[in-house]
Amino acid sequence: MKILFVAPLNSVHSRRWIQYFADKGTNEVYVLNFEEQTVELTNVNVMTIRLPGGFWKKCLFFVPIISRARSFIRKTNPDFIHVHWVSFAHYFLFWGLSFPLVITPWGSDILINTKKFFISCFIRKFLPQGSLFICDARHLKDKLIELGADQAKVQLIYFGTDVRKFHPDRKDRSIWKELGFEEGVSIVLSLRALKPIYDVRTFILSIPEILREYGSARFVAVGRGEEKPKLVQLVQELGITEKVRFLEGLSDEAMQKVVASADVYVSTSLSDGGLAASTAEAMACEVPVVVTDFGENGKWVENGVSGFLFPLSDHRELAQKVVDLLKDPAYAKDIARAGRRVIEERNNYYKEMEKTEALYEKIIQG
Repeated sequence: MKILFVAPLNSVHSRRWIQYFADKGTNEVYVLNFEEQTVELTNVNVMTIRLPGGFWKKCLFFVPIISRARSFIRKTNPDFIHVHWVSFAHYFLFWGLSFPLVITPWGSDILINTKKFFISCFIRKFLPQGSLFICDARHLKDKLIELGADQAKVQLIYFGTDVRKFHPDRKDRSIWKELGFEEGVSIVLSLRALKPIYDVRTFILSIPEILREYGSARFVAVGRGEEKPKLVQLVQELGITEKVRFLEGLSDEAMQKVVASADVYVSTSLSDGGLAASTAEAMACEVPVVVTDFGENGKWVENGVSGFLFPLSDHRELAQKVVDLLKDPAYAKDIARAGRRVIEERNNYYKEMEKTEALYEKIIQG
């Protein structure tokens, strides 16, 4: 197959999806990327078009950017194009092109961005061009249909977790010593980007509450984002600087060790398409999870059995759930094992990509 992905390479979802098909060895894989590329892909031909900063600069350069991207698409001449993340600009990018389109929304691109009238209008115009829609949550499927996608063309495929790489065997507690933490402390981990939609502020606000009841807890936030200066300042104002570390730019191998070596994983996100990749990875590593009661989280995390749910932005309830796990290691272990079973059975990356490949072949066959 000759596949062209139009996908953000700063997304772990996209990188893993793309690399799977590149690793098959029988596919030609191309990527049109508009975001910062933080990780190199193997056997993948990438064209990155850096977008200028600021709204008016984007408007000024919109036409030449679209023209350059369309030229790359024509030159590549793929069997089909798979679009990750839905944007109003895609209407102009693919208008008049005859290549079959596979469209995958991430979540906020159609759940939140379409609340803006201008964006909603163009996304509604773009979606009928799709030959196939792949999404990882039932409520995303419903939203796609509401926006104009053909129901018969919408398929549920989960992003999946690499249960071979994200495994409890990757645990290496020595990494916390490298961060300056004392031996024997318990680590509470957040892996969400430092952006407003992921509400990492709630994670930070929960820390003093946790420390009051469990003083040997330490906290690690892994991620990039524009909220970082505010969050660092909040940590300083709360007087917990010595208890918190911010990390970014971890290699895949380092990330696997960090996740597997945590005692509790926390996700404070205000919006997710389906089960967040980082949540699934923590569950696969047999780390008990505490996540927001939003979207389809409750379909993956059975409260008190395979993890805990808490109300959006409720830092006190989040703190209590974390403390409950830290104070009862045997209970935490039972929850962690149940979480891994859920991922092995229902969110296995390899099984989900095999389903995707079968759908790709149907697209090619017409």
